Amino acid sequence: MKKLCCLLACLAALVLCAALGEGWQFWERADGTIVLSSVEVEGGEVITSLSLGKGETRLIQVNDPYYRPVYHTSRYYTARVDDEGVLTTGDVMGEARISVYYDVNKYANLTVKVYKNPSKLEIDKTGMELQIGESYKLRYRMTKNSYSSIRWYSTDEDVASVDRHGTVTGVSPGECQVYLETENGLSVKCDVSVPLPPPATVVTEKYAEGYACEGTLLVYELQGGWQETVSFASSDEKVLTVDENGYVSCLKAGEAVITVIAQMGGQAEVYFTVLPPAQEVVPETGVYYLYTGGSVSVGAQTKGGSGAYTAVCSREDVARVDEDGKLYALKAGTAHVRFTAPGGAYGESLLIVRDAPENLELELSSDTMAVGESQTASLSGEAVPGVTLRLYSTEPKVFSVDDKGRIAALSKGEGELVAEVGGLTLRRTLKVEKLAAGLRFEQEEMAAGVGDSITLSARHIDGAGEIRYSCTDAGVRLREGTLTALEPGEYTVTARLISGSSAKMRIRVYPAATRLTPAFTRAAIGEGDTLEIPVSFNEGEYSILSWSSGDPQLLRVDDGLVTALGAGGSGWAEASTSRGVKARVELQALPAPESFSLGYTEVAQGGMFTDFLSLKAGESAPFEPRFDQPYTHISYTVTAFDPGVAKVEDGRIVAVKAGIARIRVETYNGLSREIMVEVK
Repeated sequence: MKKLCCLLACLAALVLCAALGEGWQFWERADGTIVLSSVEVEGGEVITSLSLGKGETRLIQVNDPYYRPVYHTSRYYTARVDDEGVLTTGDVMGEARISVYYDVNKYANLTVKVYKNPSKLEIDKTGMELQIGESYKLRYRMTKNSYSSIRWYSTDEDVASVDRHGTVTGVSPGECQVYLETENGLSVKCDVSVPLPPPATVVTEKYAEGYACEGTLLVYELQGGWQETVSFASSDEKVLTVDENGYVSCLKAGEAVITVIAQMGGQAEVYFTVLPPAQEVVPETGVYYLYTGGSVSVGAQTKGGSGAYTAVCSREDVARVDEDGKLYALKAGTAHVRFTAPGGAYGESLLIVRDAPENLELELSSDTMAVGESQTASLSGEAVPGVTLRLYSTEPKVFSVDDKGRIAALSKGEGELVAEVGGLTLRRTLKVEKLAAGLRFEQEEMAAGVGDSITLSARHIDGAGEIRYSCTDAGVRLREGTLTALEPGEYTVTARLISGSSAKMRIRVYPAATRLTPAFTRAAIGEGDTLEIPVSFNEGEYSILSWSSGDPQLLRVDDGLVTALGAGGSGWAEASTSRGVKARVELQALPAPESFSLGYTEVAQGGMFTDFLSLKAGESAPFEPRFDQPYTHISYTVTAFDPGVAKVEDGRIVAVKAGIARIRVETYNGLSREIMVEVK
């Protein structure tokens, strides 16, 4: 009996754990609202229990709009919750467990502790002085073994603020009171005084300078004080003026004193020197060449003055310059970019905009290289005179590139090769891998006829690297990985890496085929079915065949494999050699089969099987599905589930030994029949 009770207790605990929602917590907001949520509640603090005084109320909410919560209490006269989530404490002191069901079989518990109301309330300070920004946390004490919810507030938040924990902070000069109140009506206060701070001190640079015809903002700081304003004065307004915001306008070369004056009397002086304006503006280049759509940052140097200048384009229909000095080419044409200094000095650069070549791309022989390899980058499209090309690597430790476009792979990794040309930026991702340990061909031997071409494709072993192919015999020709057969014979092709690792493949070249003989000249297949067309050559001849379809929308032909894409039409598949020898097979596409039967006499039908056949051990019966259309080829599969009893060989069902066997026939489009074979 004890064991049974323990088991029931364990099961109850498991059910309780399953019922409690994972990640759901109670949060208490500053306004006292209790929120049950699976996510963080803004401005809330996590709680597991709640202390309240007699007769207090709180609101409990569930952060789940899809389910109406259900509330339950373990001690009704201590704490109870109505259907709207309003929690009310009762007359019986002690603890109550509030259960909040926020979904079917999912709930969370909150412990509520109810105390008698306090009869006395005190705080540790009844008066204090705080500086602006200074804080002090007030502490309070209630009647022993009592409790009540409390509220802090300030009579003037602009003078001193107080948070929910009783921390008072000085805000601005003045006086106010901070009160602490309990739910049952007790109240105490603290008088708070925030004095006016000493006048501000002006801190600024002692010496400053600017250039005639330009402006600058004076740098200063007020230390201390309270919301003081400042004013400015110039000792010589023919040299410079200064506005209410401290912006200095330099008028002519000379010296003047700027006085910064704080509202309460603090001040500081700045000895300001105005230098002559720029005498000359020299553009960084005499000519800009851009493609339409390109952009470039333009610039110049000033001499005899500051570096300030503005840049504009003489023809805004050809190009424009933005406020950051970026020049954008809009259409082909010529214009001038003028750089003007504030004093009137200027310089000009010629701008030539040309239409970008069509399909301008950054070209590489390969996007993957091996450490130690190199290649040369280039641009597609016709080069335009005057447009310069700049190449660089975003990961120079992975690969480098020189000014002639030669790329050197340095270490394993990945980066971008960037080309800047005519204001356009082209990018190409380049991957560098370790050099392969070796090479291998997928086939040890291949055959071809005279005139045929083979694309060679050796594979890397654990790595990468440029593969170079070679053959010393004159009977074949190699060019960029493609082998062309020239004379009959047997040849060896070698694939090699820069490390010396290599692989070999034998190529047998036969005389070119002079006649092609397909296995059949006509065929009818169902929609969606496939059919392979074997083709033979004259003895001693061979050719690599290419295939074409007379109606690619109806019949797709891939390397002698025909697929019917539709139904109700006819076409052909044609094989041809590189020397022009051809063979054609007429093809008819019929609708996919909707039913079929089997080529033997049905003895009985019933149960899960379509057909029933009885044979003696050693006997056989013809087996050939018959369809509702005159197909010459239909793809189907035969599965003998009990081949030790009966199996299918060469189009016949063969009985092996006594027993019951099941054979399933399924067409390519999902039709099926099952045969139960009884072997006696």
